[in-house]
Amino acid sequence: MGNIRVTSVIFNLEHPPGGTPSGHSKVLQSALLPILPQSTCQAGHVYGPVRLTEGMYCAGYLEGGVDTCQGDSGGPMVCLVGDRHTVVGITSWGHGCARPNKPGVYTKLTHYLPWLYSNMAG
Repeated sequence: MGNIRVTSVIFNLEHPPGGTPSGHSKVLQSALLPILPQSTCQAGHVYGPVRLTEGMYCAGYLEGGVDTCQGDSGGPMVCLVGDRHTVVGITSWGHGCARPNKPGVYTKLTHYLPWLYSNMAG
């Protein structure tokens, strides 16, 4: 998945790279992020003892600088599939904002599709 780039919609906060949120944005923002290989997300220098489950993936830049942040959780991660924008993830958590070796963590929607379909049907 490392070559797939996705757009995360950033709803609430302006956040400088590596810094703390500086306030609410008046304009809806987005960030273009690469989905990282699971082996990268699981590396000890990335999240240490915290391990991502099969229902999660991480996206961002290991050098930091661009990320979702507090207040963005629950927002969509969108990928262009053909000529359609498709929601592929949900902003979940991270360690700080846009920090080196701390890419954002997202819910992997494909992992939960069977559950979603079964609950939407009934």
